[in-house]
Amino acid sequence: MSTHTPAFLISALIHLGMLALVLTGVLQLPSDSLQESRLAVSLEMFKPEPIPEPIPEPEPEPEPEPEPEPVVEVEPEPDPPPPPKPKPKPKPKPKPKPKPPVKEKPIEAAKPPPPPVKAPVAAPVPAPPAVDIGLIRRLEEEYKASLRRAIEANKGYPRRAIRLRQEGEVLVGFTVLRNGVVEALRIVDGSGSRLLDKAARGAVEKISGRLPFPDELAREQWEFTIPINYSLR
Repeated sequence: MSTHTPAFLISALIHLGMLALVLTGVLQLPSDSLQESRLAVSLEMFKPEPIPEPIPEPEPEPEPEPEPEPVVEVEPEPDPPPPPKPKPKPKPKPKPKPKPPVKEKPIEAAKPPPPPVKAPVAAPVPAPPAVDIGLIRRLEEEYKASLRRAIEANKGYPRRAIRLRQEGEVLVGFTVLRNGVVEALRIVDGSGSRLLDKAARGAVEKISGRLPFPDELAREQWEFTIPINYSLR
């Protein structure tokens, strides 16, 4: 249904009411006026209502301009590496020269062997003098006692060990050469105190070269293991 229908109906009803009043004589109008009035009413009934102006449509928003594409910098490609140099071909080895033929020596006649030489007669070796075993044993005991006294005289007692009340026995091993030099000095069994072990080692080092062997002893070296005691009693 059109939007102008209600307005048209209202207008028609108004005109019909006015027409009824005219016909009933409420309004006493002359016939000419009545005819003009009827004509006016009839024309007014069929007068078209004004058409409303169309509402203008909103203009479309302008499209945004496209953003420019970013310029991508293209890095230049590196130059290709130079081709590898060709390896020099190995020189051919020279062929070995042929060896000259070996000349065979003439076979000489075998010479007769020389006459045997008589060995000179050796002079008789004098028998070694008889060894006095008792003398050797006595000299050995005297040497060991002298060695023992020399070590005791040089052992010393460290002051710090005395202050710490340290005691013990150090078993020292060493080798004495014929000239009295001491070698291969070592601690066979320690006392448990580093100070006492060091003092015992120093006592043996001090007698090196002081006690050569007696001429009667045929020894070249002598092994010893001697206990060195440290006691505060």
